Amino acid sequence: MTNIVCFDGHEVKPYCETGKIVYHYTSPDSFLSVVKNKNLWFSDSQFMNDRSEYVHIKNIFKQAAKGTPHDDNDKFVDYLMGVPYGGITTQHAISGKGSFSRGIIRTRYYLFCISLDPDSHSMWNYYVKNGYYQGYNFGLSVDALMDSIPQFGQKLTHGKVNYNVEEQILHTHNKIMELSKEFDYNIKAGIDEELCIESYQEKLAEYLLQRCMFYKNPAFKHEEEYRFLIEAPAITTDSGGTVEHHVGGGGLIVPHLVVTFDPIQSIRSITLAPMMEPEVAKQGVQRLLANKIPEIKSQINIDFSQINVRF
Repeated sequence: MTNIVCFDGHEVKPYCETGKIVYHYTSPDSFLSVVKNKNLWFSDSQFMNDRSEYVHIKNIFKQAAKGTPHDDNDKFVDYLMGVPYGGITTQHAISGKGSFSRGIIRTRYYLFCISLDPDSHSMWNYYVKNGYYQGYNFGLSVDALMDSIPQFGQKLTHGKVNYNVEEQILHTHNKIMELSKEFDYNIKAGIDEELCIESYQEKLAEYLLQRCMFYKNPAFKHEEEYRFLIEAPAITTDSGGTVEHHVGGGGLIVPHLVVTFDPIQSIRSITLAPMMEPEVAKQGVQRLLANKIPEIKSQINIDFSQINVRF
């Protein structure tokens, strides 16, 4: 069964009801694909548009490390995190004095990025083509979406992105201190030093890699982003989901995890970008739904963006 947890902006907690409706802004082609195929694409985080996220978490760590054993050690975070977005999960070894992480399994992080803003000018701006807005957004129930995604044995974390640098530094500093105290305790308890070092480094690396996905520069605060993150093995995803590829920005070939979901259960609304011919666009969506998901047509609201745009 999928291990579902939620990030509340500060820490990761067990699965929780949110009651939130979130909004997935997308292109016409992607909108059509979602409706026709009833699946969502979780893109490999290494290929996301904002490559600065990896740099951001390293800067947060360097500031959080002040007053800790890692103060002024710029290379330690590079050593911990390794190849950008490589991903790790820890394997555990049992000693006579407890359970300690030992060894790692390489993973990939797949992201599905959405917004808490139902009608965002800045988000619509990502879907301007030839001077005209061309896009849609789905209003999705977080709780219903979690219930409808197949239980395929991977870890799924969802939550709101944190843009507060002061909080990011404080929480990271506290985690370093927490793990440092745990390390000292284990050494005093007579645990093998090499085992203690491995456990400390792997737990800290895992923490930083996950926070990398939910800590962003405040320059992106206008996006009000909410994220779903799936951690899947780097070698195979046979236990759930299928890895496919699409052409992304700059001509990159982007791997994505195809995840089926129940649109009838999950979709609450559809909003059209401020287009030139809104009524015709709305009729096109209505006819598409009537043909592909007839059960959903009468239970969701199809509306237009209220943003005033001059063409």
